[in-house]
Amino acid sequence: DLRDQKAVVESKIYDLQLDAKKTVGLWSSYAAHDMRKDFWDSWNAGKDMASHWTLWDTLFMAAGGDSRDQTLMSMILQTVFQYIMNLTVGLIAAIGAFLTTVPQIIASYGPGFIE
Repeated sequence: DLRDQKAVVESKIYDLQLDAKKTVGLWSSYAAHDMRKDFWDSWNAGKDMASHWTLWDTLFMAAGGDSRDQTLMSMILQTVFQYIMNLTVGLIAAIGAFLTTVPQIIASYGPGFIE
């Protein structure tokens, strides 16, 4: 079956990648690149999360019953402050998500006792 063959090939590729990572070591430029990439991926996910939350907050604010009493400027300011709050929470969550992946990255490079 093709799926079984694909799984075998993917397993071999994964094993080869692990061997290569263990060969270059944790302090290599490859490991640093993987750490940086993972950090910035998490950071961008946090920013995207904040943007989506702000979009929904703005939609609910616009659809709210008391929005007729607000001026356009107050709605804009409220949206800006809401984005700042959402960005703070999103980036804290992103850093937390990154910190949970650090041990996996370290383990994938198979550091020795001294490293």
